[in-house]
Amino acid sequence: MSDKRTIAGAYQKIEAHEELCAERYRNINASISDLKGLLKWALAFVATTCVGVIGYLGHQVIGG
Repeated sequence: MSDKRTIAGAYQKIEAHEELCAERYRNINASISDLKGLLKWALAFVATTCVGVIGYLGHQVIGG
């Protein structure tokens, strides 16, 4: 009987699969964390730009 047909072989395959899935989940979580950081940076940039444009337009209306 080969090792693949034993209970120990089945457990070994399951453990290897669990390890592979855990590594994939870690990579997915790292990618999502990177994306969240980029999104926060982009949102801060857009908000700062909007405040700057509003301030510039306010200066043009009041001072001009």
